Amino acid sequence: KPIQVIIPKIIPFLQYPAETVRRDALAAIFQYIQPFPAIIQSNMDSIMAGIFKLTGDPNKQVRKYVCNCFVQLVERPEYLRPQFNNIVEYMIVCTSDVQDENFALEACDFWNSIAESNFKDLHQSLIPFLPKYVHKKKNN
Repeated sequence: KPIQVIIPKIIPFLQYPAETVRRDALAAIFQYIQPFPAIIQSNMDSIMAGIFKLTGDPNKQVRKYVCNCFVQLVERPEYLRPQFNNIVEYMIVCTSDVQDENFALEACDFWNSIAESNFKDLHQSLIPFLPKYVHKKKNN
């Protein structure tokens, strides 16, 4: 299948110098996270490493796709758990973005996805962050 050839070739472009290439590479991978074909599963370590490197990307569109990927991965918590605390910290920053309310609203999908998930351990993992998140939102 073409996807089995394409996905491994796209992953290195997550680190490409041109931001439009990084954005498009992440957008392409994002399209396959939800159906989660075997080629995505077998490359998740590389994909997750690439996504984490993009959390600090200067391009807001890239960061939007990072948030969207994390939202999609709530249904695959085994990939979020190893870095869950870092992901939560990142999502707190994203949902607190006062410069771009649309970006912040899109990032809120992460919290909604966690709340609607059946993964009680994710719910429990959020408890230490609630005072920080509630405090931050209260002051904004």
